Amino acid sequence: MSLWTSETGLCVCPQAALLALQEDMEASSIKHADFLRALGLMSPSLTAQQVAAYHTPPM
Repeated sequence: MSLWTSETGLCVCPQAALLALQEDMEASSIKHADFLRALGLMSPSLTAQQVAAYHTPPM
């Protein structure tokens, strides 16, 4: 069960780019490690309760 949404992807990319530039102002690419560091700085978009509500069939 993932607590991340597509909204997370929209936020993680610019954050990863900033981290790459902090490491090297001449960076022309973003490394996988930059994306992992960016994800580590973020919080999930959904709570476990919200995800469970989507998986519960309607009555």
